[in-house]
Formats: sequence, structure tokens, C-alpha cells
Amino acid sequence: MIKENVFLLSVTQKVIFFLIIIIFLIFVFIIIKNIIINKKINKKISDICEKSGYILKKKYDSADFLIQRNNSLVKLLIVKIPKNSSITVNSKLTWCLRWGGKRVGRSYPNMRYMNEVISFLKSNSDSKMTKLVALYPETEKIQKYLNESEIAVVNSGECVYDYVIINFNDLDSFLKKNDN
Repeated sequence: MIKENVFLLSVTQKVIFFLIIIIFLIFVFIIIKNIIINKKINKKISDICEKSGYILKKKYDSADFLIQRNNSLVKLLIVKIPKNSSITVNSKLTWCLRWGGKRVGRSYPNMRYMNEVISFLKSNSDSKMTKLVALYPETEKIQKYLNESEIAVVNSGECVYDYVIINFNDLDSFLKKNDN
């Protein structure tokens, strides 16, 4: 005899099936969101280079982009971070990202070390090459430890060790300002 209700599932099976579908949709959403963000970044950088006459190469060494302008080169790394965040440069190769919290009197409850920048920061550059880290979309504050107990605020476009840190929105003005 053939079972009539083959498609009847227990409540537990339905819940598990529903959760699997939700997780799958979340992964698809995250992937699509990252693709859209990457396209925005690529388009803006391409537009800046095209408008200003710079030569752009993608995926150079440990950098995302290499921008050639006149007699100098800019190695550019794009780092994606939350808007409500703070970057602290603890040492030449150690960065700390803090994010989250409420606006008023914020202390950032979340923290992680940014291992994704280490290979770029370690890479060699000559005197004609500028290492540039662009924070996408932007951060509220960039800080640098001067010693064990002193911290200085770093302005966007300021040189830290042998690299420059900027907010992504400042990329066009930084390139124009430093066009030698």
C-alpha cells in the first residue's frame, strides 16, 4: 500500500527545513551585498583614475590597486569596516578595530585585531611609492599609540610609520593633493 501523505513532515523536520532555508538566504544576502560593495569601490576608483589621468592596475602584490601618477606610485589597500568604528594603530603591524555602541558617550563594545592588513603593511616600498590604506566606508576616529600610555589622534591623510591612512571618501582629494 502506498502512503498517501508522503510530504507530511514532523514539526521538528519543518523547523529544521525552515532554518536551513533562512541560513541559506542570509548567506546569499551577504554574498550579494559584498559583490555590490566591491563594484561600488571599483567604480569609484576607476572613475577617479580616469578623470585624473592616473593609470590603474588591480591586485598588485599585497595591495588591491596600484595607481600610477606622474613619476610616483600608490599602493592602495581597501579595508572594509563598520561606520561606527574606531581604528587604533598599536604598532607598525598591529591594528585594533573597535565598533558598535550607542552614539552618546560611546565606548565601543566590540573589538578585534585587523590581521588582514599585516601582509600589506609588511610589504616593501621605495621612496617613489606611497602605501595607502583606505577605510571603507569610513571610521569615526583613527588613533596611534605613541608609547605605552599616550595616544595621538591621526587625521585622515596623515602618515603613520611608512603608510598613510585615509577614509575612502577622502581618496580623490588625497590623490589630487599629493599629485607630484
